[in-house]
Amino acid sequence: MKAIKTQLKLVAICLSTVIILQNCTVYQSATVSLKEASKSNTKVKVVTLDKKTMKFTRISLEDNIFYGTKLNGDEISKTPINETDLKKVHLKDKSKSTLLSIGGSVIIIVGILGLIVHDSLNNMSSGITF
Repeated sequence: MKAIKTQLKLVAICLSTVIILQNCTVYQSATVSLKEASKSNTKVKVVTLDKKTMKFTRISLEDNIFYGTKLNGDEISKTPINETDLKKVHLKDKSKSTLLSIGGSVIIIVGILGLIVHDSLNNMSSGITF
């Protein structure tokens, strides 16, 4: 019974980690212009000259003004972005983000299975006496 509780705790921790990894976003190292960011229609990380980091769902251009769009639950908020205040603009790297989400999840699941099998084998061998 004690082994089952230990395994369930391990599974719960690992599943929590998998869920957290699903929300990870990897950004490209190369910086782009706001115009390119608005055309890409992907997540964007913006670093200002005073080293503030802002993350947006996407960048849009309306009436020659760039806006960073964020989704807060059901609300959409738009923040005007001044091009002269920016140091870096990074786009989401879709392939690396997907690889991290899937690869990390697979590694964790394989680890869980390995630990469960190892624990089961130890419990089985401890019950055998000669």
